[in-house]
Amino acid sequence: LPFFLVRIIGEFNFLIPFVEGVIFVFSILNKDLCNGRSIAKRIYGFQIIDVKTNKIASDFKCMLRNVTIVIFPLEVVVTLLNNKRRIGDLLAGTELIVCDPEPKESFLTDMREKKQLSSMLLIVSFAVAIVLSLWLNNEFWF
Repeated sequence: LPFFLVRIIGEFNFLIPFVEGVIFVFSILNKDLCNGRSIAKRIYGFQIIDVKTNKIASDFKCMLRNVTIVIFPLEVVVTLLNNKRRIGDLLAGTELIVCDPEPKESFLTDMREKKQLSSMLLIVSFAVAIVLSLWLNNEFWF
């Protein structure tokens, strides 16, 4: 690499873990956006539904449900006590149900059919991802 590129990359080296963290958290928050089913949920036959309507949970509810992943140990304890709903489900008003398994390729089909994500969902997801990444990297004290 040319010297000036090495120097520029070196000066912004602190951003690499932060950007990786944002991408990781963003993907965790939004893993269930395709019809309330992540790849694993499709393979094992689960789906997220709205408890009030008994229909597939909205994209926002699926994202909100995954915000509590940062308190995973507490989520495990709550799930052991209440096997129907975890803290994220209680927060978002969702529930995990059993349904027919689908091949993992159906996730890609659903992604192609999804015309666009809500701008507000993207903004909120990135904001939450940035705050959680800063917090997880001990760069943000609250």
